[in-house]
Amino acid sequence: ESFTANEWDVSTQKYKEKISSVSSKSFQSTDEIRKEINILSKKISNEFPEYYDLIKPQPIKISTIQKFLKKDEALLDYFFSSDTVYVFAITKNKFQLFSSKLSSKEANILENKIRNSLMVNSKGGLEKFDTRSAYQLYMKIFRPFQDFIKDIKHLFVVPDGPIRSIPLHMLITSDRSNCYQCKDSEWLMKNYNFSYLPSINFVKNNTKTIQQKAIDNLIKK
Repeated sequence: ESFTANEWDVSTQKYKEKISSVSSKSFQSTDEIRKEINILSKKISNEFPEYYDLIKPQPIKISTIQKFLKKDEALLDYFFSSDTVYVFAITKNKFQLFSSKLSSKEANILENKIRNSLMVNSKGGLEKFDTRSAYQLYMKIFRPFQDFIKDIKHLFVVPDGPIRSIPLHMLITSDRSNCYQCKDSEWLMKNYNFSYLPSINFVKNNTKTIQQKAIDNLIKK
């Protein structure tokens, strides 16, 4: 089928108009969706503020965190990058960012060694607890800032990386041979009470819950 130059121009113009019309409706539809999302977000924020903070966390001031901390309490917020672990330590009156060189690969190796030593082996028995790896992990992710929290007894921890599955209280503060009976080991939990939080924003709306957990920990002891 052949077209004259004029017929081609008219056909092309109609095609462009059709595309423009469809695009306009698409943009209009997108704008309407955005408006509906904004309306829904405001409704959730007003009616369920605690839930809204979980799904859309807002920045929290250090001073807000410090308000609920007691003199013997501190909050540790961990972040593992590809080659460094960062810890933001906050106490009642001060705060500081610490870092330690630890690759993700090295962290995962130590995590797996500790986890595997807690598992039942193929013969149905237990392996010796890997105190060496627990000590190495302690030296990398806790010891670098321990002097900063020397007067602290209770730690609120926002975990990341390996400490999502290997809690800090399982780490060892002195190097020793792997063991079956490890009750004499210098566990980190002998020096601190630990509470673990899903995020740093959890502090804002859950102060009573956190403090109650601290009380519960003391009662259990």
